[in-house]
Amino acid sequence: MAFVQAFRWRQLLAVWLFVLVASAPAGVLAQETSAEHALDDGYWAEKAQAYPPFEVNMDALRVASAAEMSVLGQWGPVLEWPHIPVTAANLPDGRVLTWASNEEDAFPVGPEYTFAAAWHPVTGSFQLVPHTSHDMFCAGQVMLEDGRVLVNGGRNTVTTTSYFDFTTNTWTKVQPMTNGRWYPTTVALANGEVMTAIGSGGGSNPEVWNETAGWRKLTGVDLSGPILNYTGHFEQNWSPLMVLGPEGNVFHAGPTPAMHFINPAATGSIQTTGTSITAWYPKDSATILYDEGRLLVAGGTLAGGNEVSSAMAATINITGASPVVKTLTPMNFARRFSNSMVLPNGEVIVVGGNTSGIKFSDAGSVLTPEIWNPTTETWRTVADMAVPRNYHSLVLLLPDARVFVGGGGLCGTGCSANHQDAQIYSPGYLFAADGSPAVRPTITSAPVAVRNGASFTVTASAGVQSFSLVKMASVSHSINTDSRFLKVAHTSLGGGAYQLTAHANQNVLTPGYWMLFALDAAGVPSEAAILQVSTEGAPDVINPGTQVSPVGQPVTLALDATDPNGDALTF
Repeated sequence: MAFVQAFRWRQLLAVWLFVLVASAPAGVLAQETSAEHALDDGYWAEKAQAYPPFEVNMDALRVASAAEMSVLGQWGPVLEWPHIPVTAANLPDGRVLTWASNEEDAFPVGPEYTFAAAWHPVTGSFQLVPHTSHDMFCAGQVMLEDGRVLVNGGRNTVTTTSYFDFTTNTWTKVQPMTNGRWYPTTVALANGEVMTAIGSGGGSNPEVWNETAGWRKLTGVDLSGPILNYTGHFEQNWSPLMVLGPEGNVFHAGPTPAMHFINPAATGSIQTTGTSITAWYPKDSATILYDEGRLLVAGGTLAGGNEVSSAMAATINITGASPVVKTLTPMNFARRFSNSMVLPNGEVIVVGGNTSGIKFSDAGSVLTPEIWNPTTETWRTVADMAVPRNYHSLVLLLPDARVFVGGGGLCGTGCSANHQDAQIYSPGYLFAADGSPAVRPTITSAPVAVRNGASFTVTASAGVQSFSLVKMASVSHSINTDSRFLKVAHTSLGGGAYQLTAHANQNVLTPGYWMLFALDAAGVPSEAAILQVSTEGAPDVINPGTQVSPVGQPVTLALDATDPNGDALTF
C-alpha cells in the first residue's frame, strides 16, 4: 500500500511539475527540470524495491574450457566493494578510484558527501577517500594532464567542482560552475581546459574551465535547438555523447538525432554537421573512440519515445570535414546501460546491459559480453560473467590488460539490482592454446613523459610486432570521454630496442597519462608502461648509436640531450 501511495503521489507531482515547467519563465526552467530529474530517478529507484531478483543460472553460464580460454577468456571471482562503484577512474599509479553517492548503496538524500575509495589491483587493498563536502553522484568527470580527476556538478544540481590528487589521496574544491549541473557530459580539451555541457539545471550554454580563470560560459553556443528542444526524446538533457575531435572541436554525436561540432574557444560557436541518426536512439549506449577520430556507438533504445533496448550499432568517422556514419551488423543482444572499453589490440569489448531497458532493474540482463573487431567489423561473444551489470555499472581497462567491470543499482536496501562488487575479465589474448597463461612480451624501459611528435626509445622483448596506446580514463553512466586508442609507429633498432614516434596532433594524442602496450605476432599484449603525454615537453635524449667495448674494460658513454623548454638538465 505504501508503494501505491508513493506512486500516486509521484504521479500528482509529475503533473504539477509539467504544468509548472510549461508555464515557467525561461529563468526558472533549469531549476524545475532538476526537480523532474530527481522525480524520475528517485521514482525508478523506489519502484525497483518491488522487482524480483534476477536468477543467474550458474550451470548455464558459458565458461571456457582450457581449450577455449584463448578465444573466450575467463572471469575472476566476484570482489566485494566498499560501495556500489557508480563512477571510476584509472589513476597513474595503477590504482582504480571509484565512488558512489552520499549513500553506499542507495539513491542519495541528505548532505553533500561521497563515499569513495582507491583500489589496488595487485594487492587487492582499498584506501577509503571520501569527499566530505561534494556529492559527486552523476556528475561530469575527466582526467587532467597531471593525472588529477576533475569532477563537476552532481546530485542537487550543484555548481561544485573538485579534483582528486592521486599523489596525496585528497579531494580539493576549485572554482564552482556558473550553473549547477546533474548528468552533464564533460570533455578534457588539448589546451588543458575542460568543457562541460547540458545536464539537469545546466541550461543551454556549455561552460569551459580554466585552472587559473575558473569557468566561463560559451555564450556563442546555444544547445536549445541542437539538444534541448527534442522534447519527444526522453532524457535529452542528460549525458550527451561528446568527444574531442581531431580538429580541436568537441563533436556532439547524439543521442538526439542531429550531430554538431562545438568550437570551445573564447565564447564558442556551434555548427550542425553530417547526417542525423534516426534509426534508433542511442541513449545509454556503449560509445567509445576506438581509433583516431572514429567512434563506435552500440545499443541504447529503440526510439526517443521507446525505452526498450536496441542492438543497433554504427561507426562515426570524424576525421574528415563531415562525419561519416556507417551502420554495422547489430550486436547479438539488445543492450541498454551497457559499457564499452577498447583493448590493447584495438578491439572493443561491450559488457552488460539489459534487454528490457528498465532502470534499476536486472530484468533481461545480458551476461554475455561481445567483442567487436574493427577490421572485420564483426561481433563475437565471449565467456559469461556471473553478475548482471546494468544501470550505474562501469568498465575500465587495467594496465595489466585485464578489464575491470563493476557496479549496478544504487537503489537501496532490498533492491535486487544492487551489485556492490566487481569482477575482472581476462581476455583470450592472455591465454595460450592449451589454456595456460600466455607468454607475454615485456617492456623493460620506456620514458616517463613524451610530447607530441617526438621520437622516443623503448626497450622491450625481441619480436614485438606493434605498439599501442590506450588512454587512462574516467567513466560513469556509459559515458567515457577520456578513453581513446592509437597505434604507434615504430622502427626496430635491434637488440630489443625500438624507436617510437608520438602522434603529432595534440587533439588526437591528448595530454595526460596513457598505457603503452607492446604486442607480439600473436596479438598478446605486454603489461603497460605508463607514460605521460606532456604539453610541457620532455627532454630529448640523442641516440648515441651502436657502442662496442671489450669485455672487462670500462665503458664510457657520452649522453647528449636537449630540453624544449630550455630547462637545465642533469644526468
